Amino acid sequence: MAARCSFCGRGSADDTLVTGPRGVAICGDCADVALTVVEETSRADAVDRVITGIGLLVTQDERLGEERWGLIAEAGLVIRLGRVTWVGPQSSLPARYRELPRLDAGGRMVIPGFVDPITRLLGGPPADVADAEARVDAAVEMGGRMIQHGVTALGLRVGGSSEPTTETLALAAARTVGERLPASVSVAWVDGGTIPEDLLSRVMVPTASRLASSVEHSCTGEEGHGGLAGRIARYSPMRPHIRLCDEPGDCLDLAAGALTVEGWAQTDPVDATTAVLEPLRLLDGAPLPIRKLMEAGGQVAIASGSSPDMRAVSSPVLPMTLAVDVGGVDVWQALWAVTRGAAIALGDAERGRLRPGDPADLVVLDAARPEEILRRPDANPAWRVVCRGAIVPM
Repeated sequence: MAARCSFCGRGSADDTLVTGPRGVAICGDCADVALTVVEETSRADAVDRVITGIGLLVTQDERLGEERWGLIAEAGLVIRLGRVTWVGPQSSLPARYRELPRLDAGGRMVIPGFVDPITRLLGGPPADVADAEARVDAAVEMGGRMIQHGVTALGLRVGGSSEPTTETLALAAARTVGERLPASVSVAWVDGGTIPEDLLSRVMVPTASRLASSVEHSCTGEEGHGGLAGRIARYSPMRPHIRLCDEPGDCLDLAAGALTVEGWAQTDPVDATTAVLEPLRLLDGAPLPIRKLMEAGGQVAIASGSSPDMRAVSSPVLPMTLAVDVGGVDVWQALWAVTRGAAIALGDAERGRLRPGDPADLVVLDAARPEEILRRPDANPAWRVVCRGAIVPM
């Protein structure tokens, strides 16, 4: 009697069978299904855990704890299938979670994963396919270091040349970086403004819309080519970021409703937008109006702007330190700007906070208070990093 798969019933003529004890056999397709089930089960085990011994948990949701930062002392946090399931005082941990694998934070502070809304990890436009591949490898290595330092989501900006082929190659490279990193990567295309109008409409806008989630427009202070508002409308549905000119004037009104507004001359909040500041630009003599923006009620995010062609940092701690020591904000405001504020700048509604239902992206800081990490801005602030529920190898 011809052997048949014990699971689907197909015979040896249909597929290669592996026969085991007592005549049990399995075909290749069923073996693949079994492997998938095992992998999914292993992944579930890897990302289901309870974190205990949290000296101070920062949820960035005032409804879950004290002050506007949502602080919970002596806390616990539960992760199921890569998402936060429960947060609260450890003494109130529900019995149903007490058998899960535990990670003891040892009294350390837990915060949402750092979010870096502006990075340029690929550097300048690639010269060809081989150059793009090399840039991807370098960007993945740099991004991996950032993740080990607690960055669990980042914005990757590419583009700005006048060649559609180069722009497409850069966008494809950025998507590849996002696929290879465990962090959440949001790709933004930089509209250089020098691509001929027909190619822009026929080629680049449709291509960028498939490969990027947002677009950066540089304000020139002029109304040519339909003006800033016209460009924003043309590139829909990509979310717009606006980089202001030195004297924006009416451009501030045109920028209202954009996802973010960047520009060192800007000191007034713009409705429905987040102001993104790169404190490392202080090294170029640029101002840092973060305190004035916050006092005026503006929503502010801090970015590193890391680029292999200029300056790169592995964590937002140095930009945070500059925001506190030079910008004049307090450490809690700076921490919000590199977590929840930065996530909002990326258009990410879930990250940058820790409440039930959100992705389990978090950092166990090697500190009890946020002030401690600012004393060593060159050191890795992370004791453990959890990205999408899984502990990142350090």
